[in-house]
Amino acid sequence: MTTLAINSDTLLIENGKSYPVQVDGNNLYSKDCKVINKCFSFPEKLKFSSNQNILFSLCYQSEGRPKFASLKSNKKKVQVCVKDKYVVELDEMMGQFKKK
Repeated sequence: MTTLAINSDTLLIENGKSYPVQVDGNNLYSKDCKVINKCFSFPEKLKFSSNQNILFSLCYQSEGRPKFASLKSNKKKVQVCVKDKYVVELDEMMGQFKKK
């Protein structure tokens, strides 16, 4: 069995801010936020309208702000949720929300 290493990188947000992140395969998160529901307050039930991105809705309802960003090392574009010093990739956030 092959184990993928968790790498450190820098996430560049469109407004010029940057955050140190951990990259684990396709998932990325801030170092202190591997367990997402300890950093973000998931809603009991997700509410969204047909004209709104469901991932953005989850981020807003979890007290975060959705952002477009890129990784410094390879310029890969990602959608993340940011709350205070915490950052998590939106697809991973939805996966954790569905497991709760």
